[in-house]
Amino acid sequence: MHVPMQMPPPPAEPKSWLLPIALGVLVAFAAVLAPLWSADAQEAGAEPAPAMVTLSVTSTPEGAEIRLDGEVVGQTPLEVEVEAERVFDLEARLEGHQLVERTETAPVEGAELSIALEPFGHQLRLEAVPDGAEVRVDDEVQTGTTMDLGVLTEPVDLVVTLDGHQTFERSIAPAEFTLAENRHEFTLAVEMAPNRAPRTRAPRSVAAASEEPALVPTPPAPAPAAPAAPASPVPNNPF
Repeated sequence: MHVPMQMPPPPAEPKSWLLPIALGVLVAFAAVLAPLWSADAQEAGAEPAPAMVTLSVTSTPEGAEIRLDGEVVGQTPLEVEVEAERVFDLEARLEGHQLVERTETAPVEGAELSIALEPFGHQLRLEAVPDGAEVRVDDEVQTGTTMDLGVLTEPVDLVVTLDGHQTFERSIAPAEFTLAENRHEFTLAVEMAPNRAPRTRAPRSVAAASEEPALVPTPPAPAPAAPAAPASPVPNNPF
């Protein structure tokens, strides 16, 4: 009987600890570099940051509040950083002056933006003006009782005249006006008294004159008597 010959098992491979260590190092290295690679990839695909320019803003008069796209950035004079070629809405506000609103485009390079602010005008309102009266302001005839006088820097002279009435005269200074929503206002009551009629004496009638008692002339008082002359002395008679 033939018995098959059994082959010995192959020798076992020696165990190595280097492979697991190497794999661990690779995994850790990949974990560290993965965020960097991702950031580089995002930067490569992102748009470059816009260029910034310095915009110098001044106003006449100074101290105006400046807003860009509704956001307050400061008071003039000021400098503000904006994106080059950016289109923005600009507002300039100053008490007692008209609001400035306009659309601007930032230049590629820094530039200066100057704003002129116009002051509010002055409005005069008169009350109790008699019908038919003539109103003059600085010798100019006015129409109506509400007058727009423009921008005042000096006092104005008001004169109101009417036949049969005393002339009303008044000097009005700009400081007497008060600031309203979009103008300076001043309200004045005009008082015009009628002229006084001159007093005249009515002539007396003949009858009234005849009823008066007649004046009797008073005789003149007699002249005082002259003093008597003193008697001369009588000489002694020897007989």
